[in-house]
Amino acid sequence: MVTKPRILKNKMIMKISKIYPFLLSALFLIVVLSCTQEDRDTTFTDGIAIPSNLSLLVQITQDNTGLVTLTPSGESVAQYTIDFGDNSETAMVTPGEFFTHTYQEGVYTANLTATNLSGETASMRLLLSLKR
Repeated sequence: MVTKPRILKNKMIMKISKIYPFLLSALFLIVVLSCTQEDRDTTFTDGIAIPSNLSLLVQITQDNTGLVTLTPSGESVAQYTIDFGDNSETAMVTPGEFFTHTYQEGVYTANLTATNLSGETASMRLLLSLKR
């Protein structure tokens, strides 16, 4: 047999569980409405430098597969994009990562584009010549 205090406790829990979604919604509205335009100030990004000192380290495997590892570097860079120069899809990496790509025999112009946090870009081109 269930005692009266236990029944009251169960009813109280059910009432709280029905109120819970409303409390979460109210808290969410308070947080969203308390943000002002001043809180969204992004002028701190105005001082970010344009990407510079770009370089691309190229490592070609010696097994005649055409596999190439391209490691970009530069200053004030948030993301790198590379066009491999062989009509394949471009690829993106963040600083510290590298690209790998398999080329057929030939001469290609790879185009590396670096983007900073403000969206400003700088580019460099590199001529690659692969013979098998």
